[in-house]
Amino acid sequence: MNSLISRSLARLYLRLNVPIITLLALLQRSPVVRWISQGDTFRSFDGVGGYVLKASIAAVSLGAVDTMAGATAYVLSTTSSSPLAVPEGTALTPVGFTVTNTINIGSWNIQGPIPPGLMFYARENNAINVSGSGGELDATTPGQPDGYGGMSGGNSSTTPILGGTPTTAGTFAMTLTAYEYGAMGGLVSPAFTYTVTVNASGPPPPAAPSFQTQPASVTVVSGGTAVLYGSANSATSFQWMLNNAAVSGATTQRLVLTGVATTMGPYTLVATNAGGSTTSSPATVTPSTDPDFGHLNNLSVLTTAGSSHVVTLGFYNSGSAPQPVLVRASGPALANFNITGFLPDPTLAIIPSGTSTPMATNDNWGTPASNIPLVNLADQQTFAFALTDTSSLDAALALSLPVGGYSVQVSGNGTATGSALAEVYDNTTSSFNANTTRLINLSCLDAISGSGTLTAGFFINGNTSRTVLVRASGPTLLGFGVSNVMPDPQISLVSTSNNNTTLATDAGWGGDPQIATVSNNVHAFALVNAQSKDSVVLMTLPPGGYTATASSVSGASGTVLVEIYEVP
Repeated sequence: MNSLISRSLARLYLRLNVPIITLLALLQRSPVVRWISQGDTFRSFDGVGGYVLKASIAAVSLGAVDTMAGATAYVLSTTSSSPLAVPEGTALTPVGFTVTNTINIGSWNIQGPIPPGLMFYARENNAINVSGSGGELDATTPGQPDGYGGMSGGNSSTTPILGGTPTTAGTFAMTLTAYEYGAMGGLVSPAFTYTVTVNASGPPPPAAPSFQTQPASVTVVSGGTAVLYGSANSATSFQWMLNNAAVSGATTQRLVLTGVATTMGPYTLVATNAGGSTTSSPATVTPSTDPDFGHLNNLSVLTTAGSSHVVTLGFYNSGSAPQPVLVRASGPALANFNITGFLPDPTLAIIPSGTSTPMATNDNWGTPASNIPLVNLADQQTFAFALTDTSSLDAALALSLPVGGYSVQVSGNGTATGSALAEVYDNTTSSFNANTTRLINLSCLDAISGSGTLTAGFFINGNTSRTVLVRASGPTLLGFGVSNVMPDPQISLVSTSNNNTTLATDAGWGGDPQIATVSNNVHAFALVNAQSKDSVVLMTLPPGGYTATASSVSGASGTVLVEIYEVP
């Protein structure tokens, strides 16, 4: 039977509702049922939004909607049955539509509300889409009338695809009406309803914390203080564990252990947030009776100085005998390190605590001549870079100081200012032991700009780790008559012996009782205001070089005091 007769009989069936059994008898073939390609796939859809439906059509009948007696029902078939539930903000797996039990569909009328963020696209023409309140979806090339009430040529079918990412929660019932021809012509199906429910979605769950700094095992002098420390991204709470049991009251990033006499551990730190908990690597604390225990060795500060800008270093030594030290204020010597703009003629003065009168001063290290061999020898013994030009205007003193506190003031002759390196070195040459006089705290007071920094370098010598208290004080200095203080200094501790790794930072001590107790134990002035922006780091550090850098959180200028204390 030729195609023209088949088309005419099919149209007669659609109009007269001839029972399907009659057509079977007439045509002796399957009923005229056309689907895009039953069991085939929707091909890649590269239109607006780039939706691609690769799964085979799993047609789900939504039920008969044409109940005319004696007629085969039109059925809307989709790749996802109605109602369809999707989460807000999640891309929808594209849904394809067709009508079975009829001939090809040429166009569609789709009425909203279509969920915001979703669109119907024409499978056969990427440029056509419908969103919002709906419209017509006609992707066909209509062809020409064939003279028998049909059409010939053109594209005689179209396939809507629903895709996109829903942006608004709610229930949306849409209607789809299919037409035989393009341009909404020919036979028409009933209006089918397709419902999409968009479920409101909350914020994505956070990931569990991840550790930036793992607690490290330490060895400290027997009877000394050890601090374990860890930091984790996005953690909201912490809990220290000993042998998997919670340590009472240990709920901060820092665990302070005093009087270490036996090996303790393993300790772990549990960091928690709404996304879960993460446990750190284990760490142990071991006491040592080695007489050459960890101790502070020197302090150095590179800063700007001059007659109108005096930089002050402070230090304190403890023991039973005077301590040999090397104190320097370098300016011209910095040219050997490619530093320009140095202070041309620095001076230094050493002032005992409790007085304002210098006990020793120096302008040029080559004067008097007797100073030259003393400084040269001290340079060698402390491994400080050598001052070789005896006519240079750098300042230096090698002397022995009784036990007590001292300040070193670095200034300059004339009106010039420039970069100056101020240094204090422990020049003890005998073997170190528990009775050796040693430096127990170092500090630097300076006024810096809002974009500037004050960096104090220090070194820990010995065979064990040493616990140190590092502070950057600004607001608390007002209580000591210092004006124009930096209102919000933050402190950053870096290991120069380990690729300049940042070990810890702090931008406000927060009234931590552990900090208050340790500050009192080392005889540091109290930080009385828990809300002040003075900053503190308390850590146990292995032997090596370190820098403590103070800077302003807000970019405000002012005077800041950086301190490093040995914690017994």
